[in-house]
Amino acid sequence: MEEILKNCIETRKNAIFSAYEIGEGKAKDKIDNYFKKLEDFAKECKDISDFEAKFATSPLAKEYTDLFIMLSNDKESKLKTIGEDVAYAGKEVVDNLTHRAKMEANQEIHDKVMNIPILGDVIQAKQTLDLFSRFKRKKKNEEEKEDK
Repeated sequence: MEEILKNCIETRKNAIFSAYEIGEGKAKDKIDNYFKKLEDFAKECKDISDFEAKFATSPLAKEYTDLFIMLSNDKESKLKTIGEDVAYAGKEVVDNLTHRAKMEANQEIHDKVMNIPILGDVIQAKQTLDLFSRFKRKKKNEEEKEDK
């Protein structure tokens, strides 16, 4: 079996085990049996595209979804605390919004400064000079490398 197929199956398995605390018992046995069938199914496929195409229309796809339904109704299997995941996702959203707000504020300040008579012209001229001096240094470095 291709490594990518093994990873595909492992990803599906991890989705279950990362979402639920599953102890030994009927639920774990059902999951283990399902993934044994899925591995056998994958052995009959040519590659990952063949696997995904056939999987989508096979009863195994519904059975996979049914595992989640079974686990959500199983008194022995507990949904892992999602608080950490929610907190992490929330932090990411806040960080992204903060970064975006800073960028927008910086742009607004830049736009206002550039519209101040003379000051905007001076800043623009300095930026142009900086650009030319970087270009000149780069060209000089290239020439020195060619001389060596």
